[in-house]
Amino acid sequence: MKIVISPLSLANKMIDKYNANYIISILSPGESFPIFEGIKDTNHLKLSFNDITSPRKNLIQPSLGHVKNIISFTKKCTKNDTLLIHCYAGISRSTAAALIVYCYYKKDLRADLMATELMSLSPSANPNSLLLKLGDHIIGSSNILSECHKILKKPILTYENKPFTLNC
Repeated sequence: MKIVISPLSLANKMIDKYNANYIISILSPGESFPIFEGIKDTNHLKLSFNDITSPRKNLIQPSLGHVKNIISFTKKCTKNDTLLIHCYAGISRSTAAALIVYCYYKKDLRADLMATELMSLSPSANPNSLLLKLGDHIIGSSNILSECHKILKKPILTYENKPFTLNC
């Protein structure tokens, strides 16, 4: 499976470019989810939580349920499918979700190599650390996702990320 990580503003272009047939949208509560032409509703997972890493008043943090939904949804995908994962900026929530999926399907990964690959593909990536921690818990990956996050260099600051891909 190919995973495409994108900001919301470029999601339609990435669907066309990579012929994506499954989509995970991660937006903040209250935001309207886009409707993607040609994508069945059953092939579009819509998650609503804020990009935070600890509890904050009136905000919804990522949860174990969100991670379970991500993994469960991707079990529909075959090796020939393309999964687009987007959040508003394509920097934090979508990158963390993509790393969880990547780690779930790829075995024997090393945190240092995963961090190096991520930084080469996307110097602006800054995956949500709480989502990664929850992913480690659900996957049972010996904290590889959290270790990867610790190794990452400080990201290049940007308003939104450039799309990039991971192959499972």
